[in-house]
Amino acid sequence: MTTYTATGLNAGTTYEFKVEARNSFDFSSPSEVLSLKASWFPEPPTTVTTNNVDANVEISWSDPVSNGEPITAYRIYIQESGSATYIEETVDCIGNDVTLVSSRACSIAIATLKAAPYSLAQGESISAKVISINVYGESALSDAGSGAVIQNIPDAPINLVNDL
Repeated sequence: MTTYTATGLNAGTTYEFKVEARNSFDFSSPSEVLSLKASWFPEPPTTVTTNNVDANVEISWSDPVSNGEPITAYRIYIQESGSATYIEETVDCIGNDVTLVSSRACSIAIATLKAAPYSLAQGESISAKVISINVYGESALSDAGSGAVIQNIPDAPINLVNDL
């Protein structure tokens, strides 16, 4: 046998391996040590939500399982109006920003969501998906999360009159 599959390893733990050859006479000297860290690409966040906050929409998500290596970035996708297509948000949600990575949240101006490429209209639900990234690669897309809707924020009152 020239392969070995180690099982029961803990994510994030470094393991050391040595190999010896064997024939009918005896074992060889061991090989040099091979160190391997049990790590792989992360899982997607399990919960994604969108919430209206003033003239913005806040997208937040759960801390995903990192599978042994820290999360270094996220990709945030917003559903395009009248479509099943999700488009990556790169204007207000910069996925490798350290604040975004640590808080697992970003805020997008409603004006951005009303404009192309999203083109969301008054009353439409804002649906988002998130991908987690570590040094090994990207997770699958999370399930869609929603909660916020496009709403108009009124302009400040003008021409105020004192009736006293």
